Amino acid sequence: RSACARGACGYVAPGGAGSLADALRPLLGSPEEGLRLGEAGRRRAETEYALPVVMKKTDAVLARFI
Repeated sequence: RSACARGACGYVAPGGAGSLADALRPLLGSPEEGLRLGEAGRRRAETEYALPVVMKKTDAVLARFI
């Protein structure tokens, strides 16, 4: 599972710096889109990767082996 779905909260650009530059280039002309992606990425990080969430998920995985 990807940390970010393309266009939903950012861009995943496999293939190095050139691919990343190509993926991000459209944002230069659209600061609103950059802001939208940034806000969506922050919301996702806060809900999916906050310490209590990660601890709960880790506990669930470990409980399967205990």
